Amino acid sequence: MKIKNLAVKSALLIVSIIIAVPITTITYSIFFEFKTAEILFENRSDFQAKSIEVQLCSELKVIELLESGTTASLKFKAGGNCHYVIKVVLESNKVLNTEFGYVTSGFNQMDTVVIENYRLISGEHATASDPNSLEKVLLIFLSAVLLIFYFLYYIL
Repeated sequence: MKIKNLAVKSALLIVSIIIAVPITTITYSIFFEFKTAEILFENRSDFQAKSIEVQLCSELKVIELLESGTTASLKFKAGGNCHYVIKVVLESNKVLNTEFGYVTSGFNQMDTVVIENYRLISGEHATASDPNSLEKVLLIFLSAVLLIFYFLYYIL
């Protein structure tokens, strides 16, 4: 059945747009949203780091050994808003703790931590979003609107 009334067609288009918004959000978050956080450790202390424990949100990762003068990194899935909780145990049995940073989903993020003899220094923080994210959202949204409108217009 084809609908000829302009008011009904307009109402169907508005309903299509309203329904398309959550569909677009869910589809984009499942298939395209970046969810990575990487933290780089640089050991500038005079000692080996016997262990480095890093917790981000509910995920815990460990670096077992980091020689003096070397670097190592850990990658996490950043699926929410949280910060790093870090515990470093040096060869001298000195324990260094810190909490820092802000990680949120939707961005690739890179943080650095410098390990010194008596402290941890949080360094650079960089974020990068997907340069094509707007185009992807618009494509998903317009596709959803067209499909929903087609369904409502021709099927109902």
